[in-house]
Amino acid sequence: MAPLIEGEVDVIRHSFDVRNPYSVPLNVTSVEKTCSCTSTALAFDSIKPRSSEPLLVTADIKGRTGAFSAVAILKHDHGESWRYEISVLIHPRLAVEPMSLYLGPLVPGERVDRCVTVTQYARNSAPPVPALLCAGDSPSIALDRINSSVDHLVGELHRRHTVFNVSFTVPSDPGAHRCSLTVRPDPRGVSMPGVPLQWVVESPYVTTPERLVLTSVAAGAETQFIAIRRLDRRPFRVNSVSSPDTRVACQITTAGAAAEHMVSVTLDSSYAGRFLATKIAIVLDDPEWSCLSVPLVASH
Repeated sequence: MAPLIEGEVDVIRHSFDVRNPYSVPLNVTSVEKTCSCTSTALAFDSIKPRSSEPLLVTADIKGRTGAFSAVAILKHDHGESWRYEISVLIHPRLAVEPMSLYLGPLVPGERVDRCVTVTQYARNSAPPVPALLCAGDSPSIALDRINSSVDHLVGELHRRHTVFNVSFTVPSDPGAHRCSLTVRPDPRGVSMPGVPLQWVVESPYVTTPERLVLTSVAAGAETQFIAIRRLDRRPFRVNSVSSPDTRVACQITTAGAAAEHMVSVTLDSSYAGRFLATKIAIVLDDPEWSCLSVPLVASH
């Protein structure tokens, strides 16, 4: 069958001429289907010698895209079964590739570029040039159309390929985020759901260790150190360190701008062996990432 566009028809059908080549009647024992969306209709259970009868095969293609085929298997009393197949290629009215974009993990200020391709199919004339939009206000995302071209496939069928560049500058908000890019197939029409965009912002700083665990406390106090550095090895400044628990004393052991800073953490033994869970807050001189938090756990 000729190619279709999604939504043009909900049902396809074809009438096959089932011919009996034998000199005796051909008795049909059954007609089986390979798909639940397929139905068959045969007027007679027996076909006269050297004559034929129509076999109508119908398939429901509503909501389907891509290559589709439906097979009817006619079983009879004269040997192997006969297969009757209807097939069609169903083009989506609109397709977006990729279907989703995951960016990450990323660090603040990093720029990421990705391409999104919108493909449209139409009859009679070329589809209009689509638009790619960002749902909501997101100043960190820039959308630019790179190119758009039309191919004449067969008969009245036309296909338009449009490529967009999605340029994303990673904001400083930590954690997982998402937004949605929508496609407007016609500049005068309404937007359609398009590409979910997800990204994860990680800290540009790393601490060693990531979690401070003290399993024993010597008589008096115990001191351990936390090293802080940037992933890109750039120098930075630490403004202050603190803990909400008064039994934990913190101090910066390095000064000024450095590629790595050390923080001493002293736990007073006055907590008398009780379980302690708190954190070390490290305030940075960085407008994009102003604070780090290191968990601290202590017990005998």
